[in-house]
Amino acid sequence: MKSSLSKALSLLLGLGLFSLGLNAEQWVCHNDYEARCSELGCAVYQQDDFTPASVLLSSEGELEICLYTGCWQGQGQVLAQAPYLVIQGNKLDWNSPFKVDQQDALLSLERSSNIATMQVAGFQLSLLCYIR
Repeated sequence: MKSSLSKALSLLLGLGLFSLGLNAEQWVCHNDYEARCSELGCAVYQQDDFTPASVLLSSEGELEICLYTGCWQGQGQVLAQAPYLVIQGNKLDWNSPFKVDQQDALLSLERSSNIATMQVAGFQLSLLCYIR
């Protein structure tokens, strides 16, 4: 499964679907489980119950959040740089032919561990990241 995730990330990067500034620090992130929460509570999905997310972000606030059939993309506002990189994305655009509304997102990356948390479209995800 990790091999197919690596191939998918390489393909996304190779196709140039996400371009970043040359001086920006950049991260690629994925999740090992999926959590969805509502006012009724949270549910966790693992293994065959979910598809890993693919998230790309930069220290300049550029975002690409891929879940299932497409990606939300856009420029976010950097709210903090250290010790956490915190990015708020407002009205990120969806890039798939399936109709999906624009979404707001919040990402927080702890730079020393490369662990991030993300909230978008009802998902609350912990992400494992590596610097590009």
